[in-house]
Amino acid sequence: MTILMEDAWVLVEQARLNRKILVFLSQIKIEDECWIWTGTKNKLGYGVLNSRTGQSAYRFSYWFFKGEIPKGYHVHHTCENTSCVRPTHLKAVTPRQHHNLHSILRLAHAPYWYSI
Repeated sequence: MTILMEDAWVLVEQARLNRKILVFLSQIKIEDECWIWTGTKNKLGYGVLNSRTGQSAYRFSYWFFKGEIPKGYHVHHTCENTSCVRPTHLKAVTPRQHHNLHSILRLAHAPYWYSI
């Protein structure tokens, strides 16, 4: 049996993906509601799957469990927890929708005197 060079590259890429999946799954702590990323986090509290490339854990989670993120879309945490990677708490939204959602959340969490 001969393995063609292109087949070998497919096997290498599959092995890399399998390793990334294992690393990803090993860095999750399942709590009551959220799946908390326990690995490296950036200064805003977002999980970082690969610090060399800057790949975010929550975007990987969305891709792994739900599929491709539409081009130009953001991934929004419906639970408002930046460390969460639970796929049911992640929603693909347009940049405008994402901005509007965060504007609403800022007002909801603002002190009572802010709205006066």
